[in-house]
Amino acid sequence: MKTFKLLQRFLSYLDPYRRLLTGTIVLVTLWTVINFIPPWLIKILIDDALPRQDLWLLNIIVFVEVAIVLNHQFMSAVKGFLFTYLEQRIYLDMNIRLFDHLMTLPIQYFNTNDTGGLVHRFMQDLMQIRDLLGKWVVDLAVNLMMFVLLAVILFCINGRLAAICVTLAFVYGLNANLFKNRIYGTARDIGERTGELYGLLYQIIPGCREIKALGLSRYMKAIYAEGLVRFFRAQMRNYRLSVYVSFIAETLPYLGWAVIVAIGGRQVIAGSLSVGALLAFANYVDKIYQPINGLAGLYSETQKTVPAMERVIAVLDVMPEFNTFKGQRLNLESVQGRVELNSVGFGYSKDRPVTKNVNLAIEPGSKVAIVGPSGCGKTTLAHLLMRFFDVNSGSIKLDGINIKQINIRDYRKHVGLIPQGVRLFGGTIRDNILMGNRRASEDEMVQAAKASHAHEFISRLPDLLVSDIHTLLSVKLCVKRAFLY
Repeated sequence: MKTFKLLQRFLSYLDPYRRLLTGTIVLVTLWTVINFIPPWLIKILIDDALPRQDLWLLNIIVFVEVAIVLNHQFMSAVKGFLFTYLEQRIYLDMNIRLFDHLMTLPIQYFNTNDTGGLVHRFMQDLMQIRDLLGKWVVDLAVNLMMFVLLAVILFCINGRLAAICVTLAFVYGLNANLFKNRIYGTARDIGERTGELYGLLYQIIPGCREIKALGLSRYMKAIYAEGLVRFFRAQMRNYRLSVYVSFIAETLPYLGWAVIVAIGGRQVIAGSLSVGALLAFANYVDKIYQPINGLAGLYSETQKTVPAMERVIAVLDVMPEFNTFKGQRLNLESVQGRVELNSVGFGYSKDRPVTKNVNLAIEPGSKVAIVGPSGCGKTTLAHLLMRFFDVNSGSIKLDGINIKQINIRDYRKHVGLIPQGVRLFGGTIRDNILMGNRRASEDEMVQAAKASHAHEFISRLPDLLVSDIHTLLSVKLCVKRAFLY
């Protein structure tokens, strides 16, 4: 039931592509049915064309076989294109949806979740879900139709043999269900170990300078190696499980074929079954395991993908920041700039307050410096003013309006922040300056650079990427503030 509910949420991404899905199902079904013809041609060849020495019928059989081969290649290419297009569109939609939601989450979420784990959801988890959804509906519909059609053909040739074959096919299909819990467990374990490795790399690589300075290279190597060992063990457990599943999956079809030949051969000797019918039946037996294998594989793939879906849903189910406050104001055209802190109390955890009963009034145009030792709450106050966090008690007002009543995106358009850390985005200096206002004109951009005391030395620089200019670390940090003046 849990798996079905997860699938329902992700299958909604297929809704915009219903026509494409329907066309793909029709095409794949037609392609599959055409591939059912060759075994019947063998029956006609052995039972009719060769015994009667009918050259016209022989030529027809050869012509049809060649046409089927050419048609197979053409339709296979078309099917591959449709599947690829569908999968990539689904991945695009899911990725945008996840990214858009991630940008609405509170800062606290990013403080408690490592970057590597979040990147893993975008890269590995979404691609795994994409691969499943791209073929889930099509494979389910086509394989079910294939099985029913092949079962009908087998019963038309020989009812007794068909009953044996269908029974073995169901036993074959139960193989995937037998290992479903272990498949789910190993897939979840591999996902967690992969996320750990992503997290370690995202911590170690940006901190290489500090690691070298503190002589921690060997220590970090040991930590990373330990993570790799856990990943290695998870992969080996997965391989052992795949060996068990593959052994049963590959053995049963051969056993089925042996049973059919043993019983059918006796019927041929007894004269109750023709040689052509036996060969055709044996070929169809080989084909009937294909839809069963497809359905069993789809079931196993679903179990492997469930952990990935759970990890993505865990992000999507996090409530966006501050979206439930009643009476939100959607528009804030302009501000005078009066800021009031009334009995503000806050702590990152309720039992450990950082600030208590802070009262402060800042008039428009004034400058206020808050000075104190490290850890006394200076940065915390800045974060509260940016509304990265909400106060636990008291209130913060802008021009007499509680900032909780202001739309969060609209509010932040009127507030600038220069943090202690520095971060530049890839691109040119111009790109980074316009981060403060993407609609700014050329003159406004120049004025912002001048206001942040960056224009003079920017003018002397060649046309380089920001990533190549270490002297510009303060440019982007000052620009948003400059646009507010």
